[in-house]
Amino acid sequence: MKTVAKKIMSIAIALTMTSCAVGNEEALRASDSPLAIRSHQSRQFEVRDENLMMRAVIATLQDFDFVLDNLEPDMGAVTATMLDGQRLRMTVIVKGQGERSFHVRASAQSGNTAIETPEFYQTFFTGLQKSLFLDDHGID
Repeated sequence: MKTVAKKIMSIAIALTMTSCAVGNEEALRASDSPLAIRSHQSRQFEVRDENLMMRAVIATLQDFDFVLDNLEPDMGAVTATMLDGQRLRMTVIVKGQGERSFHVRASAQSGNTAIETPEFYQTFFTGLQKSLFLDDHGID
């Protein structure tokens, strides 16, 4: 699974980088609104506890070959970097929204450029959903 996850993340990164090659004027016209970008970066999950949610976030980042830089469990924040030919940094924030509901927001940067493509975040959240499923069913 790790090889497949790495290939999927590599494809998402390549799509992101090719979208940056568009001219500035065209990129400004084509870019999503901040609200749309935030919706791509956020998901809601029903999980039994915050510890399980944080472990799943960390495991998903590691499955995509990110190395943890900083972990702030009291704030629900994880920051990680992928050093695979380019510097890709990702921060994930987990906030409780009730007893068993968690809001997860991920944001990523390649160098100094924010990654805004929906496919990139969809790939991450799909991996996170799979990690939660495996944890929930006691599968390693």
